Amino acid sequence: MSEIDDEIKKIRDQRKNLNFLHSNENSDDKSEYDKSITVVILREFESYHAPKYLVDTIPVNDDDKEIIKKYVAPTVASQETEYQSRWRKRDFSPPRDYDPFTGKGKDQGRSYKDIMAEQKLKREEKEIYDKIAKIQQSEREKQREIQVNVELQDQKSNNNNNDKTPEYNTTTTHSKKKFKSSSNNNSIQWFISIFKNKEKVKEYEITEEKVLTFGRDSSRNNIVLEHESCSSVHATVTLKPGSKRPYLTDLRSTNRTLLNGKEIKPYQTEDLYEGDKITFGASSREYIISHT
Repeated sequence: MSEIDDEIKKIRDQRKNLNFLHSNENSDDKSEYDKSITVVILREFESYHAPKYLVDTIPVNDDDKEIIKKYVAPTVASQETEYQSRWRKRDFSPPRDYDPFTGKGKDQGRSYKDIMAEQKLKREEKEIYDKIAKIQQSEREKQREIQVNVELQDQKSNNNNNDKTPEYNTTTTHSKKKFKSSSNNNSIQWFISIFKNKEKVKEYEITEEKVLTFGRDSSRNNIVLEHESCSSVHATVTLKPGSKRPYLTDLRSTNRTLLNGKEIKPYQTEDLYEGDKITFGASSREYIISHT
């Protein structure tokens, strides 16, 4: 028991010594200067933080830039839209003495109402000019169609007048063709063959007394085009009296006429040669020119 009591007494003495040292540290013997220095240091440590410019000096990879960017506060310029930028840089009209509400003062310029009225008049004027241009264009197209039809009718009438001879009225068509070719000193006979999927479907002879018309309307055309992209009256193939070769004319079709893969201009005659290929619109049928 004595040994345990001695050990307990020893521990108590150590605690007394520690308490004595601690009380000496907090005693009034410590100078006021030391206390003030200690307080200042503690405050500086508590309020210390790293300078903001150090964030920009930290080396980062290109992949880490986006990570830092989302923590940076957005500026006013970065949040501004294009409309807001133009609105901020807008030009103000010069000051006016005129008051639109009272009607007093000197009017130094146009009002907003006047400007809007002028713009409206300009738009209406442009629309009227566009309508006039469209009407004139349509009238020119109609006149061209009428002119082409008149020329074709004149050719037909001239051919019919030349063919009205008593000697050949009772002959067959074949003998009449031979007579015409011999009278013109031209023995070449022209043909146009229709090919579908590289196979010959039909063949027509191109003669001076008959104009071959192409289109979807069966009542107005000699050769009917079945494809939807073709116009009702699409084009014509004509052999003029005394001419050496026939010619092709596009009648301003919607999807145009192609000669050897090239688009031809409306109402512009194109001479045809042996082996020429004609296509109409988006149709896959090919019309090949040949002669004997």
